[in-house]
Amino acid sequence: MIFDCNGGFLVPECNPQGTLSISKNCNYTIQNNEAILNYQLTVSNIGNARLDNVQFRDVLTIPNNFTLGNIIVTPGNLTVNTLLPGEIIISGNLGNIDPSQVVNINYIIPITAIEVPGIYRISNTAQASATDTEATATCTTTLNAVQINTTKCCQITDTNTGEFQVTLSSVGQSPSTTVDIVDNIFIPSGVTLRFTSFDGCTATFANSQEIVPVNTDLVGPLRINIVCNNISIPSGGSIKKTIKFTVVSTSVFNQVSIQNTVESVTPTSSDNQIFLGAGVFPIEADITVEASLGCTTPCSLEL
Repeated sequence: MIFDCNGGFLVPECNPQGTLSISKNCNYTIQNNEAILNYQLTVSNIGNARLDNVQFRDVLTIPNNFTLGNIIVTPGNLTVNTLLPGEIIISGNLGNIDPSQVVNINYIIPITAIEVPGIYRISNTAQASATDTEATATCTTTLNAVQINTTKCCQITDTNTGEFQVTLSSVGQSPSTTVDIVDNIFIPSGVTLRFTSFDGCTATFANSQEIVPVNTDLVGPLRINIVCNNISIPSGGSIKKTIKFTVVSTSVFNQVSIQNTVESVTPTSSDNQIFLGAGVFPIEADITVEASLGCTTPCSLEL
């Protein structure tokens, strides 16, 4: 039995062929509330012959409401085409690839703005081709963009009893998220007030950082800082936090106001969500104190 390239049995070395293989990894990072898409690809020749003029093409599907920054691609001879809405096409000639040789391809795609909240899936398919061989690889990246609507209101529940409410509502197709709320209440001079509930939030005196007790008379002027941590807002839903108090006494002759202000609403998941905002801050609601209590920003009846 004879093995050679001229007659006899044909062995693989007698018919050398190059074969392409491609692998891809895609991920993202979030820096300063902007997403950066990262792609790492390897194009290899796993055959036993050189491949000439290997062509590369990758088509990424990008939502139309994304604003893109400067796209960085290596090797630098590949071109970037963003002329078609919703597409990024990266293509070019990788040259000749010898057997066992690997060509590394990387691109960085900054997303500088997202107009509408939602869950976005960015898919792409890369293809490498040469004579008699081609290979493809796909991957998908998911980005979450969240927007919250914040409202503040007050209501008088009895003659000397009031409450402040802050409501956080998911906007549009926002996924669920978790936020921290920073709030404060100012008790004016001449007013003695007693808090009955902070609704699970932490209240401290602004001047000492000591915890504010409930059911204890507090004499103004005082500023109370209130922090509500890790508040979960479901997709398509809302949450409400209510601060309750009673005005024990007042020595003022003119009208004064108990001021409640939401200073900020910030996400706790800043490394895996783009935060499109929660409103324009500060947001304030006041309860006036004179002969009786009055509310400057009353809550609607459904609350």
